[in-house]
Amino acid sequence: MRTNGRLRFDGLGLDKRVAPRIVRWADDQARVSFVRLLTEAYVKFGGAILRCPSNTLIVVKPGAPRWYGNDTRTWRMSWLHCGGRAVLASLRRNGLPFHEPLQLRDPYAWEKYLLEMFNELTTYREPSLELLESLLRSWVVELKRAIDPAATARRIPARLAEVKHHIDVSLGKRLSLRGLAQRAGLSVSHFSAEFRTHFGFSPVDYVIRLRLNRAALLLRDRDLNVTQIGRAVGYPDLFHFSKAFKNHFGKSPTGYRAARRSPRADEARSTTVA
Repeated sequence: MRTNGRLRFDGLGLDKRVAPRIVRWADDQARVSFVRLLTEAYVKFGGAILRCPSNTLIVVKPGAPRWYGNDTRTWRMSWLHCGGRAVLASLRRNGLPFHEPLQLRDPYAWEKYLLEMFNELTTYREPSLELLESLLRSWVVELKRAIDPAATARRIPARLAEVKHHIDVSLGKRLSLRGLAQRAGLSVSHFSAEFRTHFGFSPVDYVIRLRLNRAALLLRDRDLNVTQIGRAVGYPDLFHFSKAFKNHFGKSPTGYRAARRSPRADEARSTTVA
């Protein structure tokens, strides 16, 4: 989707698993790549090889050759390719540097606006440029906050930050409120109250919201069936997954995916987020 040079979306990849190997990429297109390494991997720009822990964000300059990977174990990554003056302006305004590994302290910030941008692109025959620019600007601000400890006005206790990180990287596993409270060293009631105070959601609501938003993004991946997606986000029972998803989005996972198979969605996949 080209929008008079202001904003363009070229590709979106979510939680892609890569067998042990190095992926080399020579990109000569005028686009910025936002890359999130979900597991430990290495990156190289020029002559420097950098070791990146899990949840590393890297913003790649247009046209920069690079490689990513881990040749000893399976690794995972997500990315968004986009371009235009609006993208570059948002990066400058928020001071996000190119080619510097940035620790993403709040992985939810990565997905928070991606789903809304994707829905706007695939739902309407004439996506709103104004809305897309607003979502993109908000996304870059959230990413900046998620890598900058000084951006948090109220210091989050280390025990809560650790539990939240555990949730973010363990969505496919069984999570219980009692187990999370024990991890924080607090009673269930105390933990729930503190979590809501610092993050704006109860622990249960946060887990559900994160799981279902992740599922909505994964539903655009035609290589995964609905059962696989449910298991990937912590719903091993298909009926339970479908019921929770419909309560949240108003459609079953199958219906949600089918709605993205409209002519508008096909066009978006081929020209915008393919």
